[in-house]
Amino acid sequence: MEVDTEGEMMETESESEGFLPRRANSRYFDGGLVNDFVELRNAFSGNLKTYYYRNDNSEIKDLCSLLNFVKLKVKSIIQSILSTHSAVKFNIVSECTYVKPISYEIQQRTFKTKNKSVLAGSSIDRILKQMFDKLCREESEYEGKGLGWTLFSADGLLLRFSRYRPLRGSTFISLPKQIALKKAVINPKNFHDFNCFEWSLLSKYTRDCRITSKTLQHRNKFDFTGISFPTPIKQISKFEKNNCVSINVYGLDEKNTVFPLRVAEEEKPNHFDLLYITRNGVSHYCYISDFSRLIRSQLTTFTHKISVCKKCFKHFQGTERKTN
Repeated sequence: MEVDTEGEMMETESESEGFLPRRANSRYFDGGLVNDFVELRNAFSGNLKTYYYRNDNSEIKDLCSLLNFVKLKVKSIIQSILSTHSAVKFNIVSECTYVKPISYEIQQRTFKTKNKSVLAGSSIDRILKQMFDKLCREESEYEGKGLGWTLFSADGLLLRFSRYRPLRGSTFISLPKQIALKKAVINPKNFHDFNCFEWSLLSKYTRDCRITSKTLQHRNKFDFTGISFPTPIKQISKFEKNNCVSINVYGLDEKNTVFPLRVAEEEKPNHFDLLYITRNGVSHYCYISDFSRLIRSQLTTFTHKISVCKKCFKHFQGTERKTN
């Protein structure tokens, strides 16, 4: 018996006579349907649901091919669970059989992802791509370590779902009346998900607080790799690098006075100003459509458009000077 780099125990056997590689028996599943996901009842305590896919298709031997083959099945399972649970976490465990042709050894090894949260408004395709890429990369790196092991087959996949109750809420929060009356902020009405960061960015293109089919048409504009939902402010730097954009974030104090929480070093051509509001431990992003109109009354009695430094809030009349 050997130990892999993640501490997983792996069964290794030797058949020096009449050597014939074969698929290893799963440690999770024995018997039942093949080439389809089967729900394992009470297989793991604390899990919401657990599914196993036993690969008995001789034409699909490598892990990446298996993952691509079952993608629609996995997506369907996730959508089914989300129809009754607004948020879940799940991970994927893959089983593979390796052989050493010279020493006639057979080894079963597992590769797994970390738990990933999925919400009603999450992009399942994007999440699965991230998880599949990780599994394929780790399998490829293991085979390339020069240990003599060669992949013989991808034997099966395990999907483990658990309940998820986010501590950092990002459900919809209505704007304070004082801010709403300025008509300078678009507040995305994400009543059923935690993706307000994404919806607030897309509001720049739709100019609509509703999340409609028009909003969804813009979802592919940005790469959200490594971004979690709900989205903490500290992850915005990563998003900026992934998408060549700049983002400023502003908060409200107890008197609804706007103040900067995070200001980009340089405004890129594609720039966003967001308002980050909190209430009873719940946080929410909104898109600032008119920055001057939002803060003008707290800076001056001048009623026309002003230019404002978005870092220090120094201001002047007119719009010709640089404001950041």
